[in-house]
Parts: sequence; structure tokens; C-alpha cells
Amino acid sequence: MSVIHWPSIIKYTGEDELGFVGSQEEWSADADLHAFAYEPEDILIDSDGAVFRFDYENDHVHLQPKLQAMDLGEVVELIRRHASQLGSCCIAKIAFPTVQLAVLAVSEMQD
Repeated sequence: MSVIHWPSIIKYTGEDELGFVGSQEEWSADADLHAFAYEPEDILIDSDGAVFRFDYENDHVHLQPKLQAMDLGEVVELIRRHASQLGSCCIAKIAFPTVQLAVLAVSEMQD
């Protein structure tokens, strides 16, 4: 299994809203993250841009690498759509130097 570099975001199929998972500890401790019925196309994107799918075994969610990655531009576009659905203005000005900083911004948008 590939190592997940935390923090990470969850991209839900057909939704612009993103979920944020700050750490392995948060992932392990939050029962809602494991009880949620993920859609087959939902993905988790880690701080390096690596993409993971949600796999079920014995009613428990496991993260499996999809052997693909999202580049900085793709992640920024997801975050712009997320910010837009939150009512933020000037989303075209949203930019980040790294995927990790982009992912961290999702946490700040939820506060």
C-alpha cells in the first residue's frame, strides 16, 4: 500500500464541496469517515497529489492507491470550485505554490 501524506482532501462525486482530513489519527478516530457510504468515484487526494479510492472490506473503509496523481493546477481548480460553493469571491485569484498548501487551505475555509 502506498503511504498517504497527510493532510488530505476528499473529493465527492458530483459535488464541489471538499472534505478535509488532517492526519492519520483523525482518519482512524473519526467513525463518520469510516461509516460514510462513499460513491465509487469519490477519491482522497493527499498532500503530494496522490489519489486514493475508497475500498470496503467487512464494512470498513480502506484507502487504496489509484496509481495516479493530480497536479497542482488540478488541485487548485478543485479548491476554487469548493471556495465558490462556500460563497467566496475572487476565486480566480486563488493560487498556491504547492499541493500541500492548497490542501491546507481547505481546512481554513471550513473554519
